[in-house]
Amino acid sequence: MLDYPNIDFNPSIFDSVKSDAHTHNLSIASLNLSDFNTRNPEIGEIRLKYNDSNYTFERVYPLNPYHYSDKYLKINHIITMSRNPQWHSQWVFDFPNDMYGYFFDFYDRYGKREIDLFVKLFKDYYPLGDFLSEAHLMEIKSNFNERCQIAESYR
Repeated sequence: MLDYPNIDFNPSIFDSVKSDAHTHNLSIASLNLSDFNTRNPEIGEIRLKYNDSNYTFERVYPLNPYHYSDKYLKINHIITMSRNPQWHSQWVFDFPNDMYGYFFDFYDRYGKREIDLFVKLFKDYYPLGDFLSEAHLMEIKSNFNERCQIAESYR
């Protein structure tokens, strides 16, 4: 059985007819969760629980959840995009803009420390999982870097 760090799931899903779909979802989620946890400046890793009946992930909340993880960690959205390549051309613009919109809301609430957080999470970022073309990877990474530069201009 494959290892999916920081994700709780029922291993019997690999015995089902839909094991390929579950494997895909767990692989994409695991890669992107590990990347988020590496970029996350807070102490302690975020954990997820996989709901195999509706193919979604939910956060396992620690005692002190990070104010930003529900907005910035979009595992279910990334998995949806991995299955819908016809949307990639628009998504490489929309996703960075959505994350920047969350940053702007957080900046109003938390001030300048939010700039460092946003840059740490999204500088040179692109979703992992081998589902975007090379051109889309470069485009989404560039769009995130542009948003990071704009965020840094608020210093």
